[in-house]
Amino acid sequence: MLKQSDPKAPSTGYKEKLMRHRTRQFAMVAICVGGVLASNGSSSAQKAQLPGQDIKSSAPTPKTKEIATTPLTADDCPPATKYDNAADNSVRYCLFAEQKSLKRCETSYFNYIKRDANTAVSFSFRLEDSNWDFHDIFTSIFQIHSKPDPGEAWRCPIAMLAVQDHTLVMWDRYDLSPISTTTNGTCADEGNSIHGQDVFSEIPVQAGRWYDFALHADLTLKPSGTFTATLDNETIGSVSGPNTYNDQHEPFAKIGIYKPSPWQNAKRLCVDYRNVRVNGGN
Repeated sequence: MLKQSDPKAPSTGYKEKLMRHRTRQFAMVAICVGGVLASNGSSSAQKAQLPGQDIKSSAPTPKTKEIATTPLTADDCPPATKYDNAADNSVRYCLFAEQKSLKRCETSYFNYIKRDANTAVSFSFRLEDSNWDFHDIFTSIFQIHSKPDPGEAWRCPIAMLAVQDHTLVMWDRYDLSPISTTTNGTCADEGNSIHGQDVFSEIPVQAGRWYDFALHADLTLKPSGTFTATLDNETIGSVSGPNTYNDQHEPFAKIGIYKPSPWQNAKRLCVDYRNVRVNGGN
């Protein structure tokens, strides 16, 4: 952010009275038009002040950024890629090969998850039977993500459930640093401050059948952290210790499909979801 030099304090006498008069005029105009006007002098800029502000202050006091805490959901899907199926009370998320640049169709669950507290996410999913393209490059079907702080780049998600070949895999990442170092990509690569760990891998998965997935975790930077995944009520992976990023914002969940990898044989990829619950919220 560029820093402006401090404006000089107004002089006394006639010049001071004139400045105050002009300041009041500019403030009245600003209120009428809903903005703040500026008066440019020959040597430095003097911003008009609104009522209640001290015209002698050298700089405004920075406001503390308020972070919303009300739970909300938000879709990030291209047109005609998310469908409701009333027959089995499911929602279908799709991506199409003809829209290769559109890599995701997901719903984000903001402010449902908090660090250092019990987190429970559960849902049923089904890979579309006739079109799923099994190959060795992953396609994500669930994520725990985190918004970067000022000065940080977007990083790989905290956790990801993905289809790779004919199996399910899940990774977790954490970073104790307040500002992540990402000099070599945005994941847990050499030279970065992000650490990665496998929650599970090589869990067989088939297209066309329903699976019940659940995550129970205490997302924390502490050594006491827990992270356990189950499939059809059986534990398939668990890790302990730090398991999240050191961010100002709380983590958030993402349900849906994300495909950053090249397309192979399929013309479309779809995943059906139902019974989605994120810490008790649907």
